[in-house]
Amino acid sequence: EKKFINALLYFKAKVSNLDIYFVYERGSGKYRQLLLLLHGWPHSFCSYTHLVEKLAHLERFDAFTVVVPSLPRHGFSERPTKPIYLREVARIMNWLMTSVLRYETHIAHGGHWGS
Repeated sequence: EKKFINALLYFKAKVSNLDIYFVYERGSGKYRQLLLLLHGWPHSFCSYTHLVEKLAHLERFDAFTVVVPSLPRHGFSERPTKPIYLREVARIMNWLMTSVLRYETHIAHGGHWGS
């Protein structure tokens, strides 16, 4: 797992006054659909690191551009000063995808809190 984590590119964005860390891997191929992978509790973005390369660089099919954030209060992302709930987390992730990364559409997959 450590080799997958060290091989990825990490970014940080300020969303709702929180530092949100995420992995961003631009897919190969002509028609790259944007895929957002959201971990659940008690997991972290590490749950998906082994999939990033496989999803972003499919040799025989069109691949995905993959974004794997650490949800607020998890992994490397900042802890909110007050409790936030699922709607706010969804708003933060949508802002990351549409305003920070400037994608109009994306596919999302998540488990537990990530769904």
